[in-house]
Amino acid sequence: MMQNYRGLPIRITGLFLLLFSLNVNSTIQAEDSGWPVVERCMSNLSYPIVPQSKWGFEGVIFSRNSEGVRAIRSDYETSYFVALDSDTSFAFEGTFSPDGKMFAYPLGTVQYGGLWADWITADAIQIVSTDPAKSESYKWEMTGWNWGRSGSGGRGISPIYWFDQESIIFQGWVQGLSGIHIMNTRTGDVEEPERAEEIYEESGRFAITSNWLHNGRDWLSDRSGYIGHHPLALYSNDNQLIEMIYPENSPYSISPDSNLILFRIDDRLVMADREEHIIYDLCFSVHQFNNPITFVFSPDSQYLAFLMDRYPVIVDLQTMTNTILDYQTDYLLAWFPTES
Repeated sequence: MMQNYRGLPIRITGLFLLLFSLNVNSTIQAEDSGWPVVERCMSNLSYPIVPQSKWGFEGVIFSRNSEGVRAIRSDYETSYFVALDSDTSFAFEGTFSPDGKMFAYPLGTVQYGGLWADWITADAIQIVSTDPAKSESYKWEMTGWNWGRSGSGGRGISPIYWFDQESIIFQGWVQGLSGIHIMNTRTGDVEEPERAEEIYEESGRFAITSNWLHNGRDWLSDRSGYIGHHPLALYSNDNQLIEMIYPENSPYSISPDSNLILFRIDDRLVMADREEHIIYDLCFSVHQFNNPITFVFSPDSQYLAFLMDRYPVIVDLQTMTNTILDYQTDYLLAWFPTES
């Protein structure tokens, strides 16, 4: 049970602004081809913030700051790093396994030129456990498997994705061969290029745009279809429109059970409920954020977390009440369960 606590002499800039309201009249109206929009407003932000000793959320929340990828848990007294980011350790280009127990990221070198790092070379892939109580770690050398030019948009190297719980998929050079590669993270074995291409095509989970590998579809948890955003709608496995959710294009986040879809209409934060076929206006303007807007759902899809002035805010999606954690970070990445 999450609670609010008093007496902490900590000030959060702007939290007293009425960003959340129970009495906001929504001006959003869905078109006939989309689901109806109704208000379901978040409560005002709770204050003061809750110290770590009083946290009650389940699982582990991952985020990043200027130093690397960090984690917080209710059953740990302090946050801890999963991977550090540097000129030889590219943690910001890393990715979590489907269950959140492992983290894979490139290692390499940077050659500086001028104000920015001009040339990035990835020479290995590091896989580490995200549990600080475990020392499981693997490192696979692949000299020059990827490279790119750095700039304000990032390091410019092709991303790594988890294909399943044991394997990663990436694009680059391995043993002198360029293309799609699938590697077993524990043995380092790499599929033959032709077989890797077949597996990639059969999965339907990824796509290549301008020679860049990326996630192709956001499948529903039961694989009965997928969510697409051109426009925002539910589609069948053979790309047929099943049901319109909202008739315009919008970036979105999907809950683990695939029932809730968080997106925006104009500058308002809204959430579509697939069971009820309703879009809830959360009475919140995204323009009032002071940091990059990132949202993560809890593993059971019952809670939503986001940052306000670098503090995580956890919202109970049943009661719409919230708790602010005494912890500062820059960007939320994921929320996974811990082992039972």
